[in-house]
Amino acid sequence: MKFQIEHYPFYLLFGIIFWTFFEKSTARCVPIIEYQGDLIKKAYFPHEIMIISVMLINFIAFVIESILLFTVMYIKGIHVSFMAMLFLAGVVALVIFIILGMSFLLSALYVVFRDINNIWGVLLRLGFFVMPIIYPVSAIPKKFAWIYSFNPFAQLLNAGRDALLCGQRPNGIIFAGSLAFSVVILWMGIAVFRRSKPRFAERV
Repeated sequence: MKFQIEHYPFYLLFGIIFWTFFEKSTARCVPIIEYQGDLIKKAYFPHEIMIISVMLINFIAFVIESILLFTVMYIKGIHVSFMAMLFLAGVVALVIFIILGMSFLLSALYVVFRDINNIWGVLLRLGFFVMPIIYPVSAIPKKFAWIYSFNPFAQLLNAGRDALLCGQRPNGIIFAGSLAFSVVILWMGIAVFRRSKPRFAERV
């Protein structure tokens, strides 16, 4: 599979690194209440820490992988400007909001609906091919391309690539829409998690 994209190997690698951060963080958080059931029953602590710690572990892996990618890019003569790094940091911050929101929501739902883990695993596998990770949005038939304009994660992925490979700032309208979506998801996830938290100990 070959596309007419400048620096396609880096385009592809960034997409994989970006998606892996989201995939591993959310997948490992879904059953975490059950896995830490004994700890939840024996000690009182803010349960949100479990979700945040998983995200942070995967964020560290994301940063290390990104640094390796930047290093190879530099060796190949592709220099990432300071402004591009700032744009990319803003994009990653919104992705973290989405990861935390989805993780809080899914982990709370898993306590009641155990099939959530399997369903989410299938959706993540499909998501790798549905998201513009190995191909550009321009490769999608025009009659379906409009769907991606309503996909905040796909928009953030493209914004991150544009910042990294082209030094372009994110589109203001698209970034604002992604910001609103990520904040809503984070708020919804925290609200559901905290409402479900008193029943965690009796259901794990």
